[in-house]
Amino acid sequence: MELIDRLSSKLGSSVLRGNEYLFKECPFCHNDRQNFQINLVYGVWHCWSCNKGGKVLTLLKLLGIFDIKELGQVGLIEKEKWYLNLEEWLPLSVVENVDKRCWFNYFRNKHLTIADLENWGIRIKGEDLLFPFFRDGSIIYWVIRRMALDKNYWMQPKGWSKSEECLYRINSIYDKRLIIVEGIVDGIKVFKCGYNVLILCGTVLHEVDKQFIFRNNMQPILCLDSDVKEYKYEEFKKHLGLYKVVDIFQYDDPSDIQEKELIEKIERAENYVLGIRLRKKFNK
Repeated sequence: MELIDRLSSKLGSSVLRGNEYLFKECPFCHNDRQNFQINLVYGVWHCWSCNKGGKVLTLLKLLGIFDIKELGQVGLIEKEKWYLNLEEWLPLSVVENVDKRCWFNYFRNKHLTIADLENWGIRIKGEDLLFPFFRDGSIIYWVIRRMALDKNYWMQPKGWSKSEECLYRINSIYDKRLIIVEGIVDGIKVFKCGYNVLILCGTVLHEVDKQFIFRNNMQPILCLDSDVKEYKYEEFKKHLGLYKVVDIFQYDDPSDIQEKELIEKIERAENYVLGIRLRKKFNK
């Protein structure tokens, strides 16, 4: 298999056990006792020595084996079944008794309707919800979450890793405003309000994200959770320079705010920094 051959050139020999290949060496901790595991059915990897893991698509990019464009050209995504077979995932609108699902009230309290979720592309299989992310009309990444029964928090279903990347949803590349949020549901709410959104997903801005922002002349606006620490803002200031901050501090999350108020807060943050720039220009 071409993919396994390419991986073996980087990771050493492999042993097949069920759906999983165990490779000789981890490229991160360099343990060479066959502890580096790749599951081609779920498209995830894990090292049992250093406990790192993630999606195979991300691993391939890290190892420099393929880029996403090449993966699509050679058909490996479809061939290895890590792509999403959307036929297995149902639109929310066809699910019976959808209002009885444990996550329904969660979204309703965030002022998000089933139509809003379907507009993002969210689908369902069993108790798992699929949150897709698109670029040029094609799904390039996805996150699968399940809500804990009778509890108001999200879990990662077994076999799926947390996102290691910042995720984007671009309304229009001509709109240079880029709202930076922490969570996926916050991103859905901001996208519904008509803005471009970058979702941190528990990680930090990587070099590729900074390049995207500067290359496209985007104007970042921070819309982080109210429990955010000061050092996080300092980190953004160091990497992005002058930034805008949306004041949501009387709420827990941006998704708790109704659309009209959220738009007003984003515009207020935008005008605040615009005023600073104008005053600096005037004082020169």
